[in-house]
This record gives sequence, structure tokens and C-alpha cells, in this order.
Amino acid sequence: MEGVEMAKRGEESGELAMQQWEDFDNYSKEEKLEVLQKWANMDVPAIAVATVKGAVVRHPVLVSFWAVGLLIASLAGGLPVNTSQEEAYHILLQQAEVIDSRELGQQAEVELQKAEAVYHASSGLFSCDDTCQKAFDKESNRGYQDAKATTANWAMVTLGSAVFPDSDPEDEDFILEETEEPAARSQAARGADKAARRKRQKAAEELWEEMQKEELQSAKSWVKRPCFDPLFRSLQQRVPPVQRFAPKKVDVAASVASYGQCAEEGQCKSAKEMKQRVRAEVAAPRPSASAGSVSKASIWAQLAKYSFATEPLPSAKEMKQMVRGSNTSGTKKLALKLPSSTVVQESVRFAGETLLLQRRLQPGEQQRYLQTQKRKQAARLGGSLRALDQLLSKDKELNTMEKSGLDWKQHKEEAGLELPKDERGSALERSAFLSRAAARAQHAARAQLRAAARKRAAK
Repeated sequence: MEGVEMAKRGEESGELAMQQWEDFDNYSKEEKLEVLQKWANMDVPAIAVATVKGAVVRHPVLVSFWAVGLLIASLAGGLPVNTSQEEAYHILLQQAEVIDSRELGQQAEVELQKAEAVYHASSGLFSCDDTCQKAFDKESNRGYQDAKATTANWAMVTLGSAVFPDSDPEDEDFILEETEEPAARSQAARGADKAARRKRQKAAEELWEEMQKEELQSAKSWVKRPCFDPLFRSLQQRVPPVQRFAPKKVDVAASVASYGQCAEEGQCKSAKEMKQRVRAEVAAPRPSASAGSVSKASIWAQLAKYSFATEPLPSAKEMKQMVRGSNTSGTKKLALKLPSSTVVQESVRFAGETLLLQRRLQPGEQQRYLQTQKRKQAARLGGSLRALDQLLSKDKELNTMEKSGLDWKQHKEEAGLELPKDERGSALERSAFLSRAAARAQHAARAQLRAAARKRAAK
């Protein structure tokens, strides 16, 4: 009985101590010191022995079986564990790890939210607010101040260690100090240099004015070349293009006269072939009378070769040839060749059939077309995935409207109904149409006269 009472007293004192320890945060400073003193004076081994004795007295059967089991396990080398128990044990361990990781994740999430709040207060999540902008301006001003201070220090050191020359002959405003050389000789040399400089400047001004007048006169006879850039052409005004070199009536008459008398009917050229022949003969490139543009810099570059006063300046004619020769040599290097158009074939599908279409690439579009073909070639899978490649790279499907537009375009090209390169190129078609219309009108008038005569004869 004494053991039971001692165990009860030990348990009560332990529970009281635990309750005091749980309420430890709510105590004042003196109460905390008192509780800590009680914990220091507590006999922990005696409490543990009393707790064990109380458990043995209250549950003697369970404690006896537990002691016998421990004895058997220690003597027999342990109890065997089956597969189900081992799996249950591993499941419990995994659940414990999950619970532990969740707690760690919750702690990490709380820390992340705190960090995001601090970052938002300083710079903002998606944009820089007022606080962020002020901090950024402060840092920028600090960097500028540091850079200015460093630059000022370097400038002061450089100026302090600089050694300035006593004279600068290339600067006209520099005041020369008196030297031991004779003054008469230096003044004569300076006078000769100034006279030569004024002479070169005057010659350059006169030559530049004269060449500008010649440039303006020659610019009136310049022929404007069409722009071959497709983007620039698309941005121009929507006005039908006019042929640069329109065929003259004499050229058209000469071409018509060459086929005017045909021995056989099949040898005569059609209107479309005659127009194409006339345009091919007339629209040949003509040389331009323009020369390279002249600037003062090019004139001064040529005159700089005669910098000494003793060398005589060349004549104006020679200087013009020299300046224009240098400019034309530079422009010849920049001359561009007229781009040639390229015809490519593209396969499309319409109504279950594969059609081959010919498309003419505009100047400047060849490079983009080649790059597109290279990307398509690089995107092909090949090998065992060739079937998938064929499935993905199907030809373009045309609808009825697109197919009708292509057919009409092909018909216009074959029949020569429209020639957009020359808005005045259909003069021969119009004359032929008028002649056919006049013949039909005469035929209709004759038919009406015959019908009226038959009616009168029948009466």
C-alpha cells in the first residue's frame, strides 16, 4: 500500500509539474524563476522509480506477461516478423515521413510568404511601385555620385600630371612666344602658309559651286529607276504602274510592218506575241547620264594633296576629272544588278487530287523561300517516323474560291486578257475589237435588209 500511495503522489507531482511547464509562457519573471527552482530541486530518479512501482502494483498481470515476453525474445534470438507486418511497418514509416514533410512544407510556405511580402514591399511582384521606384532612384543616384567622384579624382590627377607644349603650329589662334629664331623668317613663313591656305580655300569654293551647277543641269536628264523592293512597292500608292520606257508608235509600226505581209496565214503573229516582242525590244535598260554626287569633302581631299605652298594647284578641269573619277569609282562598286525572278512549283490538293502550281517569286523573296524550305527539311523526322512525317506534312487544301481564282489567273495568262505591266498595252486588242464590232454591225445590217426584201417579195 505504501508503494501505491508513493506512486500516486509521484504521478500527481509529475502532472502538476507538467501543467506548470505548459503554462510557463504565461508566468511573470518571478514565477518563472520559482518554477525553474522547483524543477531543479525535483528528485527525478525517485519519481521514475515510484511510477514504475505504481504501474506494477496496478497491473501485475500485464507487467508479468511483458517481462516474460522480453525474456523469451532475448533468449530465443527475437520473434519472427512476417511480410504483412513488415509492410504495415513501412507504411507507418512512410505516413510519418509524409506528416513530417508536410510540416516542413508548411513552414517553408510560411517563410516564402514572408519573403514575398518583403519583396513586394520593396519592388512589387509584377511592376515597380512607388517604394520600389524610390529605392531604385536612390541606388541610381548613389551610383552616379560614386562615378562622378571617381571621374573628378581622375581628372584632377590627369590635369596635375599633364605637360602642355610650348607651341602649337597647327592652331591659328595659338599665340607663339618669342623665340631665338629670327622674326623676319617666321613671319615670312607664316605669311606664305596663310596665302597658300586662302588660295586653296578659294579654289575649292569656286570649284564646288561650278560642279554643283553642272550636277543640277545633269540631274534634269536623269532617269528614275523603279524600286525592286517588294515591301517598298507595297507601301506605295495604289496606282496602276506605268511602263518606264513606253513603246513609241514608230517601233510598234515597224514591228507590225515586219509581219504585215504573210505568205501563209499560220505565219502571222498574234497581237499578244507582237506586244511581247515590242516590249522586249524597247524596254532594254538605257544608260543614265548621271554622275556621282560631289561634296566639299571630296574636293578638299583632292586639294589636301597640294598642301605645300611651292606646289602649283591643278586647273579646274583637271580637278573636276579627279573628283568625279574618285566618286564614280566608289559608285561602281555599289552598283546593283537587276534581280531576276524565279519560278517555283508548289503542290496543293483539291477535290482529292494533287495539283502542281507554278508561282513566280518577287525580287528579294528567293532568300525567304530558301530559308522556309530549309526549315521544313530540318523539321522532317525520317527513319521509323517517316509515316508520321508524311501525315504531318500534307499538302495545302484549296477551297472552291481559291481554285476558281487560280483558274481565272491561268486563263488570263494564256489568253493575254490583261497585261498589268503596261496600262496602254491593249491598244492593238482594242483596235481589233473595234474592227470585229464594225464587221458584225455591217453583217447585222445586211441581214436586216435581206429580211425586209424577203418580206416584200412574199407580199
